[in-house]
Amino acid sequence: MGATFVAYMCAIDAGAHQRPTWSVAAYRASISPALGRPGADLVSIDVVERETGLSKDVLRVWERRYGFPRPLRDGRGHRAYPREQVLRLLHIKRLLEHGFRPGKLIRAENSSSR
Repeated sequence: MGATFVAYMCAIDAGAHQRPTWSVAAYRASISPALGRPGADLVSIDVVERETGLSKDVLRVWERRYGFPRPLRDGRGHRAYPREQVLRLLHIKRLLEHGFRPGKLIRAENSSSR
């Protein structure tokens, strides 16, 4: 995770005067077994949609518009998402619920991770 992105998460979770409560471990514990089981390093767009609440259409548009997520392709050309990208999408979804715009979040994360 980029520093800017983590700062956003901490700012939202911390409120004005509270200690930050966000952690990757909390997110990993909250996701379903489909993402957590061994051998599930790549998941289908159906699983991503179910786990994140982001529609397949949104995922495809973001892929074209912002260059993220960057799924791999399986032997039949279907999208296969690495677990790390799904976790990042979960974080982005949470920030969207707090009023952040996807373009700014994704661009900020992309620029801080370079």
